[in-house]
Amino acid sequence: MTFNIGMLNTARTIDGTVAAEVLEEQIQAALPSNYSAVAQGDSVNVENSAGNLDSPATAQVTNKVLTSVRLAATKTIVTNAQVFAGVTGTGTTATITVANGVITAIALS
Repeated sequence: MTFNIGMLNTARTIDGTVAAEVLEEQIQAALPSNYSAVAQGDSVNVENSAGNLDSPATAQVTNKVLTSVRLAATKTIVTNAQVFAGVTGTGTTATITVANGVITAIALS
């Protein structure tokens, strides 16, 4: 980022008119390499602890603070040992349906 900052160097009155000389300087500003600026609605990738299962999410910013990231309506978070009632079918393959961020069905085949 570059900022231009005008600094008043001298000011004087000439025939009732104020004349001013402005010096302009440039200042370079940079965030540290482990910081970032995130805006409301930016796309942020969500990963598991191993760094995979990359999934896009939408940044939520309130009062200049990143408060959360929201997964798409067809994605959800599942934790170890969760139990789901109403699983249908038999077999070794599960098809999971997610709507509005919630698992709505699991069908075995």
